[in-house]
Amino acid sequence: MTPDVERVAAFGSMHFALDVETPFELSGADYVAKLEGVLGGLPNVSAVDVNFPRRFRESRWKLPHEPPSLRELGGPFPFSQFGSVDFVLTPPRESMKMIGRPELKEFEEQPLHVRIAYGFSMPVALVEPIRHFIPRSPSSAVIVVRELLRHHLSEKRPGLKLEILGPSPAHLDVFLKGEDATTAEDPDWTFELRGRAVAGYDQLEITYNRTLVPASEAGTALLHAIQTELDLFYRARQMEEHRRSQWSDLNAAVQLLASWNGASGWRNRWSRLRWQSRTLTRATILLAELQANSLLMKVELDDGARSVYRAGTTTLLKESVMAEVNGRAEYPVDAVLPLLDRLEQRRLTSQTLVAGFGGAVVGAVAALVAGG
Repeated sequence: MTPDVERVAAFGSMHFALDVETPFELSGADYVAKLEGVLGGLPNVSAVDVNFPRRFRESRWKLPHEPPSLRELGGPFPFSQFGSVDFVLTPPRESMKMIGRPELKEFEEQPLHVRIAYGFSMPVALVEPIRHFIPRSPSSAVIVVRELLRHHLSEKRPGLKLEILGPSPAHLDVFLKGEDATTAEDPDWTFELRGRAVAGYDQLEITYNRTLVPASEAGTALLHAIQTELDLFYRARQMEEHRRSQWSDLNAAVQLLASWNGASGWRNRWSRLRWQSRTLTRATILLAELQANSLLMKVELDDGARSVYRAGTTTLLKESVMAEVNGRAEYPVDAVLPLLDRLEQRRLTSQTLVAGFGGAVVGAVAALVAGG
């Protein structure tokens, strides 16, 4: 990066979720008050500012079970579009030793501004040094915040927990430098991507218009400019996490069926027939859900990409975002249905044999009784 870099920024996705026993009842105002109280009471945290719309504060929920997390569809909870949480975290030397990562030592005693902004569907977090401090890896600031908050919240158990959706940090090291508007053709420009290098994490050099954006507000203004892109990025990641979970459940069911299929002995066969039908039904439903969700997710993400990257919009992260949107894992779902069909046919054959054997035993016993 060029030596005239003025500020850096790092991004991720995090959310303060409730850590309480279910069932429970809660209002948006209760959540805001708890968040303000908990953050305000954490060591080395200051300047707490929680802003959520009035409609959210006036909402009330009765939850019989645990709500979905940030990594699950329908999560995070509670969620409000266009809400925000701001605070400053200053990592003390003692806490940095606790993390035990020498490469993060440069963040000791460096105040970090954290903003969690809630967009259309996902929370996006900005972490930026407040002072003129240019770390070797700006994205590591997210790791510092993540680890310190998790430690303090798990230690105190104040009724909140920190949820993270990976990759957090996003694989972006953002370097910002100001430029006068008179040097650009368009005096109303705000941010421009001037350089991009890939070395593990993408390194983005972004120029901002000093006339419109004060240096102290460059990170927050950049978050506002790219929030819809990162919202789409993390929505795609959340959906992929859901698909991975569905595939894991389906694979576990198929493995269980395969293990039963290899069982020997009549006792094992009786046990297998008792549970195999139910597991086959569950596996078939899981397969159908995975196939349907994959199609619906593709439609939603494609529509989202068209909306975010419509003609005439300024985009800074399109290459990274579209790689995530189009990077869905391929699972061998087409091979699962024929396998389930074969297992069902074997189950029916075994059921017929067992029924025949049972009938023969009953007949033999009846003959013995009659002959006696």
